Amino acid sequence: MPGLGRAPFLAMRPAAFCRLAAAVVVGTAAATAGASPPPPSTGIGGGQGVPSVARDGDSRASCAPAVEDTYAMPPTPLHLINSWLATDTQAMALRDASAANATDCHPGGDKLVPCYDAPAIGSGAAALGEGWYVGLTDRGPNQDCEDLADSGRHPAAEGKKGKGFPIPAFSPSLIYYKLRHGHYQRGGDRRGEVRFAKAVPFTGTRGERVSGLPNSPRDDTPYAGNCAGEPLPYNVSGVDPEDVAPIPGTRLLVVVEEYAPSVMVLSSVSGEILARYVPESVAPSLAGAPYPIISGLPSVFAGRRKNRGFESLSVAPSGTHLYAVLQSPLGDKKAPGLATTTLVRGLKMRIHVTSRDAATLTYDSQFAYEASGPAAWTVASKQPVKPTKIKLSAAAAIGDTSFLLLERAPEQVRLFRVDMAANTTNLDDTPYAASTALEAETGGTRRAAAMGVTPAQKRLLWDSAATRGWEAAGAVAQQEGLVVDRKGKRVLMVSDNDFGIEDGSTMVTAIALGRPLDGCTACASDANGAAGVNVTPGSCPRAAPFKRAKNVINVKEVVGKKSCWGVFRCTQGGKKDDD
Repeated sequence: MPGLGRAPFLAMRPAAFCRLAAAVVVGTAAATAGASPPPPSTGIGGGQGVPSVARDGDSRASCAPAVEDTYAMPPTPLHLINSWLATDTQAMALRDASAANATDCHPGGDKLVPCYDAPAIGSGAAALGEGWYVGLTDRGPNQDCEDLADSGRHPAAEGKKGKGFPIPAFSPSLIYYKLRHGHYQRGGDRRGEVRFAKAVPFTGTRGERVSGLPNSPRDDTPYAGNCAGEPLPYNVSGVDPEDVAPIPGTRLLVVVEEYAPSVMVLSSVSGEILARYVPESVAPSLAGAPYPIISGLPSVFAGRRKNRGFESLSVAPSGTHLYAVLQSPLGDKKAPGLATTTLVRGLKMRIHVTSRDAATLTYDSQFAYEASGPAAWTVASKQPVKPTKIKLSAAAAIGDTSFLLLERAPEQVRLFRVDMAANTTNLDDTPYAASTALEAETGGTRRAAAMGVTPAQKRLLWDSAATRGWEAAGAVAQQEGLVVDRKGKRVLMVSDNDFGIEDGSTMVTAIALGRPLDGCTACASDANGAAGVNVTPGSCPRAAPFKRAKNVINVKEVVGKKSCWGVFRCTQGGKKDDD
């Protein structure tokens, strides 16, 4: 389908921008009809539920989800994200190669080579109030060596497994931005703009640059761009950020990442990593990192699959705790049972705030979540969808013990309401705490309940396959940022464009769900997800009202008075746009 062209921004650079592809969505609900509401408790979840039915006449219960708005990020050179790249040899080589192609941002028209002016800022997202959002880059421009080799255009990648890093000097960064409605038109459709204001690169305790390169042989082997030459050195400071959320009442952010995997506390102002919490077995290998490494997460999480660490984060609006969820099941994806399982683990950590600029985390418990099985993903061109292609990619808090979770598979996406109920099993109290036996025993064919484990409850809220305007909006499958907006009346999803390799520029899509966030409305389209059924109104516990964190970060303290407003203004010295 047609993508979003570069033409509207010709004043900035006379070249057509990368094509934006389309996407779609699907999943399943683990809670079953007829389930009783949980009793009061103070376990992993908590709270008391009472039966409720959907409210007749509620416009949000129309079962007619729709795309409300779309926003795209204009071409933005990477040296506006990391200023030192303006003098970095490899970065400038990529810039020149991108500029040499008059019709496409990819050097030589090669879609497997990233673009210099297509930053990926959608690995995570969070709302900060007053129209401000914080986005997140991941580890930086990278390529899959095997994909390069299979293309036949990159002989240097032959026989290599790992990742190519065209700009090894890149530092993962926080991205502050606003959304501007209807900034330009394309094909009669009015589009909005992601208005970049400021980037804050991650740093160490003394201001050291933090790398995006892998930490150790547990991760992908790093190479230079196009996987040329010998392997690059591993870097103990390296992180691969995947989601972000503010700690209410502070100037701090929590960020989860994939390498260790780890949960980090950062300064929203300086980007300093104040602490990186990692599995106990991983901590020794990170000695020498330029920031505090804190052991304490269960070592079982060190068994995450490569590039499938912590991907989703929810910080409670009360600021007392957080939930972090892996992208995929633990363990070797080729092992019996583990190749077909869809059971994914998450953990809970307590948050202890001591000042606006200081907070510590303590591990609390771990839980199971049952992702949608292959039968639920009906839109992908290749059927059936392999269990290893199903991913959990973003979360957003809607209450202290509830959050939205984004599931995706090729060409499809679904959103679920997740409740950490009073009876959700703490896996630390089971024989499955320290191994992947639970994942192997379920194997994609048995439910966790058969093992005596109650997973987190889930209820379907949104299905892209049933959403009017989704495909026409140019939305893509690789959605990795999630924000609950306008007091719960809509959600924003942010694409991860992999620095131009995946579907062109970063895009934000605003969705009206067509039902309330309580998930108690059953829609006819829910039956499309053959692997599960939405909770019926008669058995749905009444959910607490949507709750947004208050007293979050004052972005003006971060961006200052001379923040950039759009790429043109950034390149002209940071003057504020008249609009």
